[in-house]
Amino acid sequence: MKQIMIPAACILALTASALAGPGHEGGRDREMTRDAVAERAEAHFDRVDANADGYISKTEAEEAKAARKARMEERSDERGRRFERRRHHGADMFAKADADGDGFVSKREAVAAATRRFDALDADEDGTVTRDEMRTHIEAERARRASDA
Repeated sequence: MKQIMIPAACILALTASALAGPGHEGGRDREMTRDAVAERAEAHFDRVDANADGYISKTEAEEAKAARKARMEERSDERGRRFERRRHHGADMFAKADADGDGFVSKREAVAAATRRFDALDADEDGTVTRDEMRTHIEAERARRASDA
């Protein structure tokens, strides 16, 4: 069975990295477009889809997750900071991304999930996400999690 875990934080990270990445104008006021998120989601999918069959198997997802964790720990060690693993709700995100309910997440479904997440961040619905919109969303998520605890 082929599946991909698409945690909310992964999609949020795609958005955040695009805001911080090269090629965006405006310094602190950088914006990211919905198209940029879709492109990054496709590129991320292709990196994880090791056998290039258009789907990500559980094994491919686990290997990518382990490699990402190792990179984060290494960077954390280099900077003298402690790496802290955060909880993600991958199974729930998988169910949301698996639009046709076939137990697989295709590239099309993964990109659709990423753009839905973008749309949730784009508070003023102008087709861009600013750092302020990102910051506001993160603060709201933290408050929601605190009230759920």
